[in-house]
Amino acid sequence: MPIRRIPVGAPPIDELLGGGIEAGILTEFYGEPGTGKSTIAILASLSVASSGGSVFFVDTEGMSPERLAQLSRGLEPGVLERISVLRVWAFDEQEEAVNRAIEASPDLIVIDTLTGLFRLEFGDSVEQVRSLAKQLARLVRKAGRSDIPILFTNQVHVDTRTGEVRAVGGHLVEHAAKCIVRLRRLDTLREAVLEKHRSMRSGKSVVFRITERGIEAP
Repeated sequence: MPIRRIPVGAPPIDELLGGGIEAGILTEFYGEPGTGKSTIAILASLSVASSGGSVFFVDTEGMSPERLAQLSRGLEPGVLERISVLRVWAFDEQEEAVNRAIEASPDLIVIDTLTGLFRLEFGDSVEQVRSLAKQLARLVRKAGRSDIPILFTNQVHVDTRTGEVRAVGGHLVEHAAKCIVRLRRLDTLREAVLEKHRSMRSGKSVVFRITERGIEAP
């Protein structure tokens, strides 16, 4: 059975992923601030909405209206109406928002970012981990049962033992996401590295530029 992929609408990222994000799984984009995480999340939402699909976007970062206007310029009227944006301010609200997204059963669920409020409110508490685990488990079930793509962005931290930059959430998040892409700065450019994929080799990468129009080849 062929794998169904949904184009992100960012040519370098779609090239890296063999055509786009996969349906039926969770895809994670993580990296430092300014590496393109939110731009990718918005572009994927616009791509699905432009094709007539519905999107549920859980926003924990405060999406920039100016950036949304830039990226949606030239699209047909009504595209933005197919994207339901829910702004959340606390981690318990995020759990409720994830439940609402699952109940809405859209064609794409986006969470930008998964761990911002998690870090702000809880640190490393047991309550935090349980809540995050519950959200991820529900999202994994929804993606698999409904055969829809779920995209989330993630922040980073420095592992004090190794000095490595790692995604927040550790093995809990790594296990849930079947596709993981690391975003990095390269001076004025950015690099996307495929760290995990269930059907493609890890380690492949692409270089891109963030522009007013979105994400383009350098």
